[in-house]
Amino acid sequence: MYFVLILQLIICCLGETKLKLNLDEFFDNTDIKLLSFSPTGQHLLIQSRNPSWNSSSFHNNLWLFNIKENKTKLITNNLASFLKVEWSPTGNKFAFLINEDLTITHRRASEHHLYLYSIISSQIISISIGNNIPFALTWSDNDYSLFFTTILFQSTNEDKNQWKNVIRHRQTQTNEVTTIYRIDINESTKITLIKNISFFIGELLYVPLLHKLVFTSVSRVIEQIDIIEIYSIDLNNSMFMLRLTNNQGIEQDLKLSYDGRHLLFRSFTLGSDR
Repeated sequence: MYFVLILQLIICCLGETKLKLNLDEFFDNTDIKLLSFSPTGQHLLIQSRNPSWNSSSFHNNLWLFNIKENKTKLITNNLASFLKVEWSPTGNKFAFLINEDLTITHRRASEHHLYLYSIISSQIISISIGNNIPFALTWSDNDYSLFFTTILFQSTNEDKNQWKNVIRHRQTQTNEVTTIYRIDINESTKITLIKNISFFIGELLYVPLLHKLVFTSVSRVIEQIDIIEIYSIDLNNSMFMLRLTNNQGIEQDLKLSYDGRHLLFRSFTLGSDR
């Protein structure tokens, strides 16, 4: 089914007459940022980005395409692009984040929300997560619990003071903390702290077979490139963290094999496009 759909899209594109673009058309182009099939294969999520000249910004759109009915529905044009949209295990829901005022002042004062769209009811559910801003997200083995990460930011005054001493500022960038939470949404919302990690987390993945979380580390300074690896924690005993890789490269795009027994990822080195 996937191959037929993609082939049809290619044929349609090739069948159209190529016209020269004027400047207005060139700057009004739409970028496709994400294509994600549901686990059932019946729906396709499309994330696109196009300029909004009236607001001097961009629309980050999330579309839901029903493959069987050949219908497209706009979910939001204000998607938070830094958090990847994630399908639930059954494919009946997907989780996403909507852009809010993410300035540092607002970050501490306001309540943020995680959003779930139900394929069955065609409704969006808003879940309060306090002043936490998710930066990575993964579902558990059911549709009623998720794991997400947040970053412990410094205050504006602290950050300004550290910038006065560049060396000290760069040292503190390696000591910022990521917190992993579990959120249960079956009847009432319950948020549980899992673990504080002494580096930034780029991607998060749940491994049902072992009841573990696997994640990638991210460094904001080039001097700490050696910490960019893959790690895991056992949710039965989250005190201990295990480093899974020791590569001279950057790991990303974590995936589980079909049987859930193998971890797949891409790795590339600086200066390489592989």
